[in-house]
Amino acid sequence: MHSAGHCLLTLALLSSGQTPRLDADAMTLGIPFERYTVPDALGRTVTFYLSKASQNNGGEKKPIALLVLGSGCQSLFQKRGELVYGGYQNILLHAANGRARVLVVEKPGVKYLDAPARPGSAQGAAEEFLKEHTLPRWATANVAALQAAWTLPGIDPAQTLVMGHSEGGLVVARVAAELPQVTHVASLAGGGPTQLFDQAELKSRPRADDKPGDADRRVRDFYEEWAQVQKNPESISQFWMGHPYRRWSSFLAHSVIVELLRTKAKVYLVQGTLDTSVSIKAHDVLVAELKARGRDVTEERMDGADHGFLTADMPKGSPAGMQNVFTRVLNWFLPYKSHQTLRAAVQTPLVPLPVLMDCGCTRLCRSTPACETLPRLFAGTAWVAATNNRSGDKAAAGCARRRDGPRRTQSPLARLTGRTRFR
Repeated sequence: MHSAGHCLLTLALLSSGQTPRLDADAMTLGIPFERYTVPDALGRTVTFYLSKASQNNGGEKKPIALLVLGSGCQSLFQKRGELVYGGYQNILLHAANGRARVLVVEKPGVKYLDAPARPGSAQGAAEEFLKEHTLPRWATANVAALQAAWTLPGIDPAQTLVMGHSEGGLVVARVAAELPQVTHVASLAGGGPTQLFDQAELKSRPRADDKPGDADRRVRDFYEEWAQVQKNPESISQFWMGHPYRRWSSFLAHSVIVELLRTKAKVYLVQGTLDTSVSIKAHDVLVAELKARGRDVTEERMDGADHGFLTADMPKGSPAGMQNVFTRVLNWFLPYKSHQTLRAAVQTPLVPLPVLMDCGCTRLCRSTPACETLPRLFAGTAWVAATNNRSGDKAAAGCARRRDGPRRTQSPLARLTGRTRFR
């Protein structure tokens, strides 16, 4: 599988510039994204969503920010009652504030509004998804969507950001490596060496009830389990840590380090020090490898932040951490050119969007406590709307706020710089 996989994206480039077909507009879907389909190099029909163009931009072309989320067979959108909820793409859309068009791709084998019982894993997934979800094939789908989006009216292909969280970090690194037109790539809690390194390092961490030699035994057991995966690497019926052997044998054969060394794009890396899914040491190794080779790297080591970049002073379960990171990455990608531009952006009203929050776990979803209570639904953008839309739905804002959590307030300027106050 892997020898053939290395050439999949090269084949994808041969079909660049395919004209996408508009499948459903934003009004029909009830979301701020329009749905398109396009054939990819593997003969599949790829579905992607592109945020609707702002009516107030005077016809100015905007660059694309492609977002690739973490693992799992859940759809990018889910319905609860009469509302269609979006994932992190809705938060990114708010952070972009009209500066970029947000692009997200539905994973092959996943249907619109699919809502598995255990988001973040492949348990309960369709057979098509289990067969399709390998790194080369998933990257090929994103390549096709991005190339198609570049051909659409109102798109400026001169600059492009590809950004991935968790598992998505490796995917966007590969996309950037195969598409020289990509100018900026951001990996958010995406690891560095092969995922085997993350898992082994996390297993080796001391635990409160450890006896001498327990940590070493955990690591040995982990590698023995991996050896079992290697005996049947193409299996879609045998699972390990919530995913089929086929998925693991594909993703673990590659690394963010190797893929980023193949691209000349500017790189932004973010990692929380309290992440229990991705090792902070993996981030440090990645930064060192890239800087040793003179690459243009901006990196953040976020003290006290978890896998979703939440810190102890943020309301538990809120999108505040990810929103702040998205804002900083976008300011790096598209810095404001003047105080006048910043002032105009501050005065731009935001419309509340329903957000579906899930754990976003890539590695240890099976054992992460938060996963047991998912999906967790709330109007996540009410955290922003509460201060920018005084006539907004107070009920939605109430759903978004934990009763026992501090109230989040954010000035318009803070919304653009990624700074947040709590009271």
